[in-house]
Amino acid sequence: MVSCLDEKDDSPLFEAKPAGRERSYRRLAIGSTVLGILLILVYRWTHIPTAGKFERFVWIGMFVSEIWFGFYYLLTQACRWSPLYYSTFKDRLSRRFEKELPAIDIFVCTADSIMEPPILVVNTILSAMAMDYPQQKLAIFLSDDGASKLMFYGLLEAIEFSKQWIPFCKKFSIQQRSPSAYFSTISVENAGLMDSNDDEITAIRKMYKEMEERIENAENKNYTHPNHLSSLLQRKGFVDWKFVSNPNDHRTVLQILNDGRELEQVDNQGSNSLPTVVYLAREKSPNHFHNFKAGALNALIRVSSGITNAPIILTLDCDMTVNNSEIVREALCIFMDKTGDKVGYVQYPQNFRNTTKNNIYGDFIDISSEFELQGMNALGGPIYIGTGCFFRRCSIIGKKYVGDSSDLLQWRKEGGIVNTDERISMLEQKSRAYASCTYEQNTLWGKEMGVKYGVVVEDVVTGLSIQCNGWTSVWLSPERKGLMGIAPITLTQILVQRKRWSEGWFQIFLSRYNPFLYGNGKIGILLQMAYSSYCLWAPFSVVFLFYVLLSSSALLKGVAAFPQIWSIWLIPYGYVMSLAYLIHLMEAIVTGDTLIGCWNIQRGWIITRVVSFLFGFIDTILTKLDITNSAFVVTAKTADEYVLERYEKEVMDFSPSPPMLNVLGIFVTIELFCFIGAAGKVMMMRCTTTIVERLFLQFVMNGMMIVVNLPIYNALFFRRDGGSISLSVTLNSLIVAMFSCLLVMFLQ
Repeated sequence: MVSCLDEKDDSPLFEAKPAGRERSYRRLAIGSTVLGILLILVYRWTHIPTAGKFERFVWIGMFVSEIWFGFYYLLTQACRWSPLYYSTFKDRLSRRFEKELPAIDIFVCTADSIMEPPILVVNTILSAMAMDYPQQKLAIFLSDDGASKLMFYGLLEAIEFSKQWIPFCKKFSIQQRSPSAYFSTISVENAGLMDSNDDEITAIRKMYKEMEERIENAENKNYTHPNHLSSLLQRKGFVDWKFVSNPNDHRTVLQILNDGRELEQVDNQGSNSLPTVVYLAREKSPNHFHNFKAGALNALIRVSSGITNAPIILTLDCDMTVNNSEIVREALCIFMDKTGDKVGYVQYPQNFRNTTKNNIYGDFIDISSEFELQGMNALGGPIYIGTGCFFRRCSIIGKKYVGDSSDLLQWRKEGGIVNTDERISMLEQKSRAYASCTYEQNTLWGKEMGVKYGVVVEDVVTGLSIQCNGWTSVWLSPERKGLMGIAPITLTQILVQRKRWSEGWFQIFLSRYNPFLYGNGKIGILLQMAYSSYCLWAPFSVVFLFYVLLSSSALLKGVAAFPQIWSIWLIPYGYVMSLAYLIHLMEAIVTGDTLIGCWNIQRGWIITRVVSFLFGFIDTILTKLDITNSAFVVTAKTADEYVLERYEKEVMDFSPSPPMLNVLGIFVTIELFCFIGAAGKVMMMRCTTTIVERLFLQFVMNGMMIVVNLPIYNALFFRRDGGSISLSVTLNSLIVAMFSCLLVMFLQ
């Protein structure tokens, strides 16, 4: 156990515990799996056929693939080798540092008011404003890359409602600080509270619904003038939209909507000041590339430096709401401890509040968080996943550019506006220059300073750069989940999102930020391996697809690609496969999945590898060849009622059917045709038992692939609702699969 001691108090602010017995079992499993893989490679090498072109091609192809799988397995186990779990002592933090807590700047980014509606962003803002932390030390910065007047209006509504919401949360110790999330679960989590305080809860719910209606009406009517807003300071901000006609070509809109210095800006009880709130729509011009979210974050870093300049920055996606009101204090237990001065950032898991009971789309983020990213704690720290992360300002900008601010007790304890004597109008005018589209020209922003440019997953490169600059990071997963977001609810949304992830990771591997090159001598080899396991998602898909289709093609031709059922060489294959599925089952159950959920995760991995990762690989190669350009795609946070209904019933939704679904349809149809063709040939032959013994493992693998993908076959051939696969995809799949199988049959 690692304990951290303060000079004045011998009680630790946090402790880091190794996994104990779990680590021993895990290492035993890893070691035995490696032995099994080596035996498989020995078998494959010593049994390559000497006759038959197709047979030799199958065996050599599978041998090369299995070498790749073995190498990739070693990479993936780096972060599972020595898990380390952090826990904090918030009571000790409060007892020792309550009056010296540092200021916190909170960044929320949005880019499209249609795909990310204002009420969604409002709930994120309100949850951040209401955290269990001195309000005068909080500053909320909203970056609106869509330059939406509706988003601006929603932010004003959030400030007004916060005067009621913040004291309500404090009075009843509410943990879910998002009004929408709280009211949707109050009957389950707070039944006793509702019975005893029904009037107050009903009143606050009514106020929230009225605010929600006003925002929705503003959306429907394009805009409704907010006459009920009390602050002249807030109303005057609408003047700027006279100069915004195009969200991609406009001057900077920057408004300090709530000045934490103003005594009248308090909650309805008049006892607590409200956080500083700033709206920013950075300058856009078609003549200057804006670098998507990375550019927005860098603009926020600069603007906040001129307004509040807090030493700690929290980044949030626009749908990521506070589920644990003490997440700031949890993170500060790491930062403010005597040995925490080398921690550059503290990363919280990305959890979702709308995941179905059986995890219909097989979301693997929970498993990745619990067993991979948390396992990186012992290697130097986890990756930065783009949201739910607390940074030291000096770590993300760079010590040599802002100085060493690792001592939080000596820097920005007071919170609020930096220059207390400067008028708001002057402060806004000065800060607008930091959000200019030309500000970064001939500077190191995006290269050595701030969030890095050049790849789709700017967050990952930024985290890697911070670690290579000598900082460590911590994966902090408290018992109560800290932040909750919204998961995609259609397969198309998931495929597009994961394609972007795999494309970005592969871009990193092919860039100067390659973990083995960029991290050489700066971070440990195990951390380099852990990063690389994600970087190689995209090329892994090519090998996976080749291996599975090669096995199925061999089955259709009657060529044995694996040991016979009674062969001793079948043991390594059976052991490696069975252990992998057993470990997956245990990990899924530990993270809260059901048995059906475990099954769905298997399907999710197959679909992701066959479609998202494959297209990520292709797009990365095309980008490197300057044939196409990478683009940042916003994941939709809204859906119509029919899509929601299917999701709640756990019916897979394939709408709309993008071209990439053709690949999935062709893949599963080939698997089906190969199985049917092979089974038909066996039934027509007399030596059925002998053939089945030779092809046993191939029948099992091919059959499992079909069974796990039954919902896809249903959507391809039987369903005709709005969430089914389009007829064109079905026809394409049948034609291409039939042609491919006929081609295999005629191969010599």
